[in-house]
This record gives sequence, C-alpha cells and structure tokens, in this order.
Amino acid sequence: MKKIVGILLAGALLTSAFAADFSAQVKMKGSLANFDGTNFKALSMGVDNGADYNQLFATSVTADKAGAEVKLWLNGDAITTDTFKFKVWVQPMDMLKLTFGNNNFNLNQESIDWWRSNSDAGESFGYSATITSGAFSADIMIGAQSDKDKDGNVVVDAVGKFWYDGKNFGRTALKVQYGADFGTINALFTADNFKDMKFGAGYKGAFGPVNMWVNVLAFVNGGFDKVRPELFANGSVDAFSWAAFVPVDINIPGKVTVAAGLVAKVSYQLDACGLDLYINKGDVTK
Repeated sequence: MKKIVGILLAGALLTSAFAADFSAQVKMKGSLANFDGTNFKALSMGVDNGADYNQLFATSVTADKAGAEVKLWLNGDAITTDTFKFKVWVQPMDMLKLTFGNNNFNLNQESIDWWRSNSDAGESFGYSATITSGAFSADIMIGAQSDKDKDGNVVVDAVGKFWYDGKNFGRTALKVQYGADFGTINALFTADNFKDMKFGAGYKGAFGPVNMWVNVLAFVNGGFDKVRPELFANGSVDAFSWAAFVPVDINIPGKVTVAAGLVAKVSYQLDACGLDLYINKGDVTK
C-alpha cells in the first residue's frame, strides 16, 4: 500500500508544470478536566480514535493541476485499511477536476464535531468528478464494490473498472450547487445498489455577524423511512466564539416519532491556549 501511495503522489506531481506545496500535520486531543457523570479525569491527552477531523497524521501535496492527500488515524491501537485513506486528483482543465481514491462530499457540515450532519454522500473508494461553471458546480461519484476480510478490513476488488457485476453497483452520488449574493443553495442524491437512497437540499448564508445553514434530508428504502431537518449557526465577538447544531429526526415507519438534539460550543481564545464549553444533549447521531 505504501508503494502504491508513493507512486500516486509522484504521478500527481509530475502532471503539473508548477512547484508543489507540501503540508503535514499531527493532531492530539487534550482535556484539562472531564466528568462523565461517574468518572473524573484531569489533564488527559490522546487521539480521538476514528474522528476524521482529528486524525493522527495527515499530509497533502498540491500543485497547480494535480495533488494528493493521505490521512491516518488509529482504530483502537491498530492501523487498518479503514483508517488509512488517500486520494489523488488531476485538473485537466479549469472547469473539470478528476479524483481517484477515498471520495466524499456533503451539502453543509457542522464545525463543532465535524461529523454529525448526515448530509454527506457517504465515503466510498472510487472515482469522482467536479464540474464548475461560474457560480454553478456539480460533483459526481461512482463508488467501488467492496467487502471486508475476516479481520474487518475493507477489501476493494477490481480497481480500474466500474465494479458492476449485475448485482451490486456500489455507491453513486450527485451533488449540485449554486452560489449567489443571497447565499448558496445545493441538493444531494445518493444510492447504494440503486436502493437505500438519500435526498437532500440545503442553504447557507450570512446574516450580519451570524453564519448559518439549514439542511433538509429524506431517506428512502422501499418507502420513506425518515426526514431529518438540520440547523447550524455560529459567530464570534472579539475573543469569544460560539456554534450550535440542532438535528431533528422524524421517523415515519409505523408510529411517527420525533427526536431532537443539540450540540453547542462556546470558546474563549487566549494567546497561548483556548477555553471551551461543550454541550451535547438529546439524540445527535447521524
């Protein structure tokens, strides 16, 4: 795998006639104090396993017409193919960008935990294309047929073709977006094996010092399973900043049930460090 990634990185750079920018980072998560209702911990530090936003290691190479990205984090104390991800991209023309590797995109994502919105296309190993024309853009993804081995690691078969075997086409996704003075509107469609579908529409804009977005999602698998509105807002005043995310799950099959949640964060940034107040209430899963 390391050899393959090295070749892909080198190939991405060679496709550009300009100098490349290289970046790398290692992230650790720490806490001055934490109380979960039973246990109290002080001055703890460690990796938030499985959180893409807080990966153990990340590096990227970006040139004018090509680039590559590698991310690595732990699954417990192990490194597996689930936690080692990469992608390479080329841009043969200004309006077209082609990507191979681990692909994903979303309507709007909250910036507190960076994963709680369910408006993404769902990460899939395969191909994607981004087409842009002025304020309009479209993302198209074709995912690979994949399976897992006895250890639970993802095994990707037949890389290099569209993985169509008559029964399982993998994941397909389409996102369209338009930006204007009034804000950005977008829409999303995903499907696994031409079923288990998700539809979504979103809006993002700024209202004075407050930035906000709203998503409305519908999940269909033989019938409507769930509707999920999501609302996010954030802002800042001097050294203070705040953010809040509110998802509402309306489950339709059988008796209609409604579950709402709240994730909020208030921060005060000092010169050398920051202080955070984090709130998590109700049902805030995806």
